[in-house]
Amino acid sequence: MEERLNRVKQQLQQSSYKLTPQREATVRVLIENEKDHLSAEDVYLKVKDKAPEIGLATVYRTLELLAELKVVDKLTLVMASLVLI
Repeated sequence: MEERLNRVKQQLQQSSYKLTPQREATVRVLIENEKDHLSAEDVYLKVKDKAPEIGLATVYRTLELLAELKVVDKLTLVMASLVLI
């Protein structure tokens, strides 16, 4: 895990970002659950267990940054609503 965390840290540094404690907690959750397809809310709940002070917006911003840096893949699902009349 530490090797993968260091690779992410290097990618962040190359783009002039820091591996803040909040980003590190988020990346650790992603690495620990790499075989799962987690939603942003899933990631938030898992990170919150390790870093109770973290906010949902911080997790969203971190995931957006990681997607921008191609560390993670972003998938947007559009849910359709069924309306019966």
